[in-house]
Amino acid sequence: MASEQMMYELDADTVDQTGLWTAHSRELVRYATLLVGPNEASDVVSIAFDRVARSRTMITNVRAYLFRTVTTVAL
Repeated sequence: MASEQMMYELDADTVDQTGLWTAHSRELVRYATLLVGPNEASDVVSIAFDRVARSRTMITNVRAYLFRTVTTVAL
């Protein structure tokens, strides 16, 4: 969890998308299922990961940022 407390500048060139997906996708899909149902949840999470990977924002808590992005996509 120490890596989540470090500050990251996420962009398509530097982010470890596979590592983020492995670490957080299951819990994000469960969360998205509560928001949009099981048929749409994996699509919402995929869109959220894409947005985070393209972001040029400095992120101090990647997990929280992913959850916020899933919420935004679901709305």
